[in-house]
Amino acid sequence: MKTYALPSVEYQGKKYEKCTLVINEEATQAEVQRTEGLRKKQTTMATFRYGPDMKVTVSDNTLQTQGLTMVTVDALTAAEIGRTLSMEAVALARSQSSNRLQESMANLLNPRASVVDFLSRYNANPRAALFSLMDVYSGGDKGPLEEYLENSKNELSKGLDAIRPALVEFEKTFGNSAADRVYAFVYAASKLEDSALSPEEIGDAVALLGELGITAPSEPDSNAIQVNEAILRKARTLIVPA
Repeated sequence: MKTYALPSVEYQGKKYEKCTLVINEEATQAEVQRTEGLRKKQTTMATFRYGPDMKVTVSDNTLQTQGLTMVTVDALTAAEIGRTLSMEAVALARSQSSNRLQESMANLLNPRASVVDFLSRYNANPRAALFSLMDVYSGGDKGPLEEYLENSKNELSKGLDAIRPALVEFEKTFGNSAADRVYAFVYAASKLEDSALSPEEIGDAVALLGELGITAPSEPDSNAIQVNEAILRKARTLIVPA
């Protein structure tokens, strides 16, 4: 729900002072309320549905729509209400929220897959894995392995810090059910990455991804990076709900 104070409203040839506009974004419905009587009782004077085809005229701090002329507290508020009623703000918010979540998921799962891939190679051939770190080793006080693990830890920490607000925003935009599916995907994708180190993890990961409508490899794959890239591409259906 969004509530806006309206200093005045003209409706059906009459002018009313100190009204309120209440916008229910879930029901795509709005109503204008006014105060009546000594007890200042709120009554609804107009109710209407809004959407992409709704015509809204905004001029400075005044909006006109559905036979209503609404004066808002300032021009910015009028513009915000106008975008919301015409659904432009809703569409923009959905697009921005999906894009931010997609980016934050990649920024968490990609570095995580790289670490799992390195650890898998390290377990198989420690010398070759360590040698592969020399291109990025700074040559400081810490050894290449210690430096790599510390840098990876910091990168993953940043990824976690970024995905939390992105998920909160996504939940506010698309609802609890959509957010729960994304939470489940991130968990399952992490488990799928881990299967490169612990093959027993793959069963639960594949099953959970299947429940989300995402087909995952049925056998463990030593290349966690390739598996992660493939899974992230398939996650688009979750990040951009219909």
